Amino acid sequence: MRAAALLRELALARADGSLRHFLARLGRIDVLVIDDWAMAPLNENERREVWEICEDRYQTRSTILTSSCRFRTGMSRSAIPPLPTHPRPSGS
Repeated sequence: MRAAALLRELALARADGSLRHFLARLGRIDVLVIDDWAMAPLNENERREVWEICEDRYQTRSTILTSSCRFRTGMSRSAIPPLPTHPRPSGS
């Protein structure tokens, strides 16, 4: 599923009151692939709902996020802090 389509479906489900049902449907998918992740910044509702999807699936189902964005760009757009960068010790 493309990320834009997922976010659109989440917004529609939130608007019509079927969000719990939609999240339950996603929870039954064995491998959820979200394509074109982080192509645009997420708003607070989107960020919370995507986090809930990932949290509900943790250790029970697989979730794959694919993106053509650079890693740091995608991380900043999804409001997940980037990993710290440490200089290599001399002589390595």
